[in-house]
Amino acid sequence: GDYKVKLSLNQTELTQNFMILKDPTSEGTINDMIAQFDFVNEINNVVDDAHNAIINIRKIKSDLSNFQSEYADNEQVNNLIEMSKSISSSLDKVENELYQTKNQSNQDPLNYGVKLTNNLGNLNSALRASDFGPTDQDIKVKDELIKKVRIQLDEYNSIISNDIPNFNSIFKNLELNYLNVFM
Repeated sequence: GDYKVKLSLNQTELTQNFMILKDPTSEGTINDMIAQFDFVNEINNVVDDAHNAIINIRKIKSDLSNFQSEYADNEQVNNLIEMSKSISSSLDKVENELYQTKNQSNQDPLNYGVKLTNNLGNLNSALRASDFGPTDQDIKVKDELIKKVRIQLDEYNSIISNDIPNFNSIFKNLELNYLNVFM
């Protein structure tokens, strides 16, 4: 495509038009490369959403664990402690579907298998190895994996939208203020 570069230094500006050309030795077409770019970006966006959810899940689980420890001896909040354990368990299920949390060594992926975000990453890596667009099979696999990730993200969003505010409401009614999620 056609591009323009501008270099500014002090009061001087230089502008130059230039064109990026396809590698003449590549057998892939421009349309193949555009399809590959779109495919890779779609996966990257979904994996990014999943990783952001995992980061938030870990923060919430840590906060819930701290709450459970801090109030373990307070019988007034026994029901809330059970609720926090249930929320944490639900978040664990989502995290464990999105990401293999048991990996500690290079051998562990063989022992425990890869999860949704890893599968999408592997698909992305395989496709980027050439200048060709995705095959029909690549697209079907991507669509199926993204569908599964979105199911987990929907579950995560439900917990964030319903369970966490319910937890906070009960906590505040007990005149406590502990867990808040900011998105």
